[in-house]
Amino acid sequence: MLQTEIKPGTTEINFPKNLKQLGVKMKIIKAVFILIAFSISINAQSKLSKSLTTYLQAKPEQSKLLVWVYFTDKGSNLEKYFANPVSVVSERSLKRRKKVLPESALIDFIDIPLNSDYINKLERFGIKIKQKSKWLNGVSCYIDKLLLSKITKLDFVKEIDLVRTYKRKEKDYNIPVQKQQNIDNIQNTTAIYNYGQSLTQLQIMNVPEVHDQGYTGHGILICLMDAGFDRLSTHEVFQSMNVIATWDFVNNDVDVENGSDAGNGSHGTGTLSLIGGFKEGELIGTSFGASYLLAKTENTESETTVEEDNWIAASEWADSIGADLFSTSLGYLGFDDGTGYDWTDMDGNTAKITVAADLAVKKGIVVFNSAGNEGYNSTHNTLMAPADGDSVFAIGAVDANKVRASFSSVGNTVDGRTKPDFMAMGSGTYAAGNSSDTYYRSFSGTSAACPLAAGVGALMLEKNYYITPMQIRDILRATSDHSSNPDRLYGWGVINALDAMNQIPMLQLTAKIFLEGPYDQTNHNMKMDINSLVPTTSPYSENPRRIVSVPANIVDWVLVQLKEHPDSTAKVSRSVFLRNDGYLVTDDGLSNTIELGAPEGNYYIVIKHRNHLAVMSNTPVTLNTSTAVTYDFTTSESKYYGTGSAVQLESGVWGMWGGDADGSGVIDAADRNSTWNDRNNSGYLNSDVDLSGVVDAADRNKTWNNRNKSSSVQ
Repeated sequence: MLQTEIKPGTTEINFPKNLKQLGVKMKIIKAVFILIAFSISINAQSKLSKSLTTYLQAKPEQSKLLVWVYFTDKGSNLEKYFANPVSVVSERSLKRRKKVLPESALIDFIDIPLNSDYINKLERFGIKIKQKSKWLNGVSCYIDKLLLSKITKLDFVKEIDLVRTYKRKEKDYNIPVQKQQNIDNIQNTTAIYNYGQSLTQLQIMNVPEVHDQGYTGHGILICLMDAGFDRLSTHEVFQSMNVIATWDFVNNDVDVENGSDAGNGSHGTGTLSLIGGFKEGELIGTSFGASYLLAKTENTESETTVEEDNWIAASEWADSIGADLFSTSLGYLGFDDGTGYDWTDMDGNTAKITVAADLAVKKGIVVFNSAGNEGYNSTHNTLMAPADGDSVFAIGAVDANKVRASFSSVGNTVDGRTKPDFMAMGSGTYAAGNSSDTYYRSFSGTSAACPLAAGVGALMLEKNYYITPMQIRDILRATSDHSSNPDRLYGWGVINALDAMNQIPMLQLTAKIFLEGPYDQTNHNMKMDINSLVPTTSPYSENPRRIVSVPANIVDWVLVQLKEHPDSTAKVSRSVFLRNDGYLVTDDGLSNTIELGAPEGNYYIVIKHRNHLAVMSNTPVTLNTSTAVTYDFTTSESKYYGTGSAVQLESGVWGMWGGDADGSGVIDAADRNSTWNDRNNSGYLNSDVDLSGVVDAADRNKTWNNRNKSSSVQ
């Protein structure tokens, strides 16, 4: 028998030595090369996904396709990225990741940039790259069907798949319902803000009560992805908003308002106002004190489909900057030409946008997404990706009476998980519109419910930045109004922001400190001469929270910080009241146990005052969430970090040096000049060193007597 040997892993052929007939040899060679060519063709075809293969059958040869091209690797010399993580993402992103990842693995393979050589090779074929994804290790691009066979033969190409698209319906942007209604037990019981017609949508989640505690989302970075944000720069509700960055992923520019390019941003105007808007007497958003990243990811033009690759690119952009939370009022489901998802794909693993959303959560980002406006189906879910993600918070809509809106999508996922996760008001909400800079409208849909709910997540992060996305999920599950009986209509129910905030784990500390300026040796406590002048808003930019009122026994605000090392940045900063007996107390002036949002551990305790030198505990103190630990700075100079860091107020009593009117950390001529320039002025002034309410000779003398004193706190 004639035997031909093909060695494993090669195409080398060894013919038998006794082969005589040249014709036979040529037939064998021809057969082998046909076999090899067939093998290569089969291998190339296997790089096409099943969905793309099916889609291609109905497409003419001249068709232009929008596809994902996934790569096999990211090239060589990747260690340079792991050795320098800030070359990949920002310091802020790394800080957030520390909540969920070990210090040694803050970045991984999916964070590494794509291999630019692979992209260049595709472009040399005339392929237009649309979006790049580090997380998926691929690019979305426009490609001619005739070119597919060549691209599949490239050794660095792992797979080619469809970019899923969705044809927006009018109901996705505007659900016509009656104007906002008020339920009988909704009353404006708050003392700080006038919410106008936006009260109901916040009150059913007990958000105003949380605002009264001084939480507004300050310090939290939120990314909204929507169809643009028209009148961002001019509408009255956005004038105090802190926008860090914007990007239009449809037109590739920084302008996310309506302009000459594609898309209309009226939908985003509404969603952004619900979470971050602020106009007293008109509309106040859930987390109006947060900072924002704004990504335009959808083209609203009637003949244009919405594409998931824009959302994925925006997610990676926001992650790299350091976003803490995503709020997305969009979803992907169905399209007649086969390029969309259907309800059977809602399993948490099929949709690429869902995979990306879950990856974001694994990096410490809290992801809220609207559940969808597809209504009820008795036999299967009506969710829209990425709401099906196991780590994504899918938000459904209720009316002012907490009754599910008929349009709100239902669960469960194909793999049996309860969805939606939570509910918020999404029927007849009061939101900003883009008809003018003072225009407001009734806005309905899970698109409205999502930002209202997401803002609660930001409030929770402000209280304790170090809680993880899954901790937030568990707290919301335990405190929402269907917590005992979650189902496919309501999930765990309408969020209760106040109860959720009270369930957040917090470090417990009892601390005592005296200020030299107002200290009274006769009564062995501090005078309260400026009590009526102390503002309800803290003077410290690190935590400028505003509360309802100042208790009668309060001397002033102080700032408490925790540090892991004497020269490290603060792990947490918290503005609290200083009572006349020296204790740091809660907002009501009663409890001397204060709460600090940080993980359990050993910390140096720092106390700052606006015109006294900052002090720090001499040693780290072990703090926990169950039992208050006491640290009394007043009993000994040895309690203070550094040499000469405390002033003796009387025998056995120590406190903070007064006179640092400019907060520079050194008492010098500038401070004395401040007391001279403000002489005879009254009020809440930093130059009023003794906190008497008037700047006088006593203040000038204090700065002179304490000249050249400096803080040991860096």
